[in-house]
Amino acid sequence: MRIKTCSFIALFSVLTLGLNAQGNQLSYQVNTGISIPILDNGTGIQIGFNPTWMLSDYVGLEGQVSYNYMVLSGTFISGKTGHAQALNALVGGRVYVIPPDKKVRLF
Repeated sequence: MRIKTCSFIALFSVLTLGLNAQGNQLSYQVNTGISIPILDNGTGIQIGFNPTWMLSDYVGLEGQVSYNYMVLSGTFISGKTGHAQALNALVGGRVYVIPPDKKVRLF
């Protein structure tokens, strides 16, 4: 790969934007990334939106909506080429094990 392509992929795969509302009850995170299928040959792009609502200092409710688009150069069994798209919606709880006054929180 060329250096420009590698630099673009590295920068694009770590791009994340986070916003916190007043009182830190509700926060949003927008992310992008590079997707590589496990059994198929190809690459793609992922865009996601993650709202988090803190229920207490150690428990939060999180959702995720993400879109994934891939160009496949060969599938696992048939070897066909094409495009694949996926839209995911997830909801779940999150339990933090580190106090909220720390910058980095393990969950």
